[in-house]
Amino acid sequence: MSAAKDFEHLVGKHFADDKSKADALVAKGIQKDKIVTKADLPESHRVLPPNSMMTMDFRPERLNVEVDANNVVKKVTMG
Repeated sequence: MSAAKDFEHLVGKHFADDKSKADALVAKGIQKDKIVTKADLPESHRVLPPNSMMTMDFRPERLNVEVDANNVVKKVTMG
């Protein structure tokens, strides 16, 4: 099982749902190494935009990726 510290390198990167959205970010001048996609995340994850509702069930293997309004990763936690 992974720990949140294993994913801290994602903080500050732009999140894109898929390759086409990642390509659009690159076209806007964002470097590829500053982009993370769903494919880069563990199978058990959820991406949480600002003010989003989420379940309160604790799943220690699930990665929570909190993003801001610009889809930049602000925080990662497990649960």
